[in-house]
Amino acid sequence: MKFTTIESVLKNGETIVIREAQISDAPELITVVKEYIEESEFIPYIKGEFNPTLEEEEKWIQSFIDNKNSLLLVATHQGRIIGNIDFSGLQQKIMYHTARLGMGMLSSWQGYGIGSLLLENAIKWAKNNSPLEIIYLEAYANNEAGLALYKKYGFVESGKRPEIFKVDDKTYIDEIIMTLRIK
Repeated sequence: MKFTTIESVLKNGETIVIREAQISDAPELITVVKEYIEESEFIPYIKGEFNPTLEEEEKWIQSFIDNKNSLLLVATHQGRIIGNIDFSGLQQKIMYHTARLGMGMLSSWQGYGIGSLLLENAIKWAKNNSPLEIIYLEAYANNEAGLALYKKYGFVESGKRPEIFKVDDKTYIDEIIMTLRIK
């Protein structure tokens, strides 16, 4: 295990556990991510588009376990996954010091500090236990809460891809690229 499990009390008084994902989480993680996609306008999938097989999800989780520059954490409440964060480390030697951030949580748990806890603990792990030097992410330009969270933890805007997200035939949204240098 790369990450030491922690417990934390949220703003709503509930206790959550943040731990490293395990292969046995694959079925629940698929289900929960499908819920995120249905609930959020800021995850670049449409309903029904995210359909990994159990084997694919297990291989995906195993890649985080195997790669020193990658980490997949889940937040749980009473044993149920309610959120996750991943640092997907790039495997090419020339970019091995970088990882792409992905994060999601059930909408009913947003606003209680879970995003901050996940991000803070993943960054702490990266600074102390990994070869990572740079974390980057891509976010919808209109995701004000997400962008504010990333800025709070030191991410800075490093680029923009205009109109990369096509919401419908008339609506396009820019993508903001943000970077955090941790070493």
